[in-house]
Amino acid sequence: MSRVQTIFKSMSWLLASNIVGFICRFIWTILIARYLQVSEYGILGFATYLSGILAFSTDWGITTYIVRHVSTDRSVAGIQYKHSMPKLYCTVQFRLLSNGIMMN
Repeated sequence: MSRVQTIFKSMSWLLASNIVGFICRFIWTILIARYLQVSEYGILGFATYLSGILAFSTDWGITTYIVRHVSTDRSVAGIQYKHSMPKLYCTVQFRLLSNGIMMN
């Protein structure tokens, strides 16, 4: 497969996943807005905002660096994966924390 075909195939998958993600988020928002009361929806909005800020604060461009570095030298993929695990752990912990705040 040529490089152009590989890039096109990857972009197609990315576009499809973005469209599916958008549709799922739209349906989720409609269902949650109908299910929750105004004050509960406000708490959900705050928790979503907080988890987004915390997720951003744990990234600091590390994901972009890893993708850029691994795409130029695939032999370092295992090493980069091992070093990115603490970041993933922190992100999951922050998400669980914000969901716990939302549930109380």
